[in-house]
Amino acid sequence: MRLELQPAVSSLHKSFVTGVGWNVSGELITVSEDKTVLRWNMGGEPEGELAQLEAYPTGVHCFPATSNRAQADCFLVSFSDGRFGMLNRSGKIEWMSAEGAHQGAATSVRWSHDGTAIASAGEDGIVKVWSRTGQLRSKLAVAGATVHSVAWGPEGDRVAYASGGKVVIKPQQPNAKETAFQVSDLAVLCMDWSPSSGLLVTGSEDGIVRVWDDYGRPVGASTPMQHPITSVAWGAGDLLAAGTYESIVLLDRNGRV
Repeated sequence: MRLELQPAVSSLHKSFVTGVGWNVSGELITVSEDKTVLRWNMGGEPEGELAQLEAYPTGVHCFPATSNRAQADCFLVSFSDGRFGMLNRSGKIEWMSAEGAHQGAATSVRWSHDGTAIASAGEDGIVKVWSRTGQLRSKLAVAGATVHSVAWGPEGDRVAYASGGKVVIKPQQPNAKETAFQVSDLAVLCMDWSPSSGLLVTGSEDGIVRVWDDYGRPVGASTPMQHPITSVAWGAGDLLAAGTYESIVLLDRNGRV
């Protein structure tokens, strides 16, 4: 179904929704190229503008549901200036990564499912792993082009990244075999990996939301939407949220609206 946000998302976000994420309280956090961060309840009603950002946000990821309640309602935001940072429930920036975390835009940032590590990707084609406070641990992968999205595997031992129309699943163990599969002829812009079902969801420039197992086999797909899919996020159970131009859509694991 289409999430009926009241008022409509287009009256609050004035441009592309570049990131959506569910926090542990069941609220939807959205960021947009208009530099605003908004919070919505499950009824689709706005709960307020959390922040006006200085740089253009390229993605958002809410802290996973772990025992560390002190950070439960915090979320990560990646920015067009190559940095990323953590914001709290009130929209205050708790910390920012160092300048030059990525050359060009930081396109995606994700906490591991246990909240102990962060993965990021950028226009520089590099996938990096950081500590929970933004200290660099390793360069996990170097692609030949922009990496638009990253997602942690359910066990935290693999990271999936999307470059062009392809998704690569990269183990953190050195020399372990990686898995790659083609998603679309157009670029994959966003991705999320469910810790409960183990399913991957991708959104791409062709306007299609696709669901995959961790071997790259298709599970389901939506019908093409009018605009590119710029953000996707798993919610409770098999619920999916997908963001596109002035619109947020809810789908099931088979891609049905």
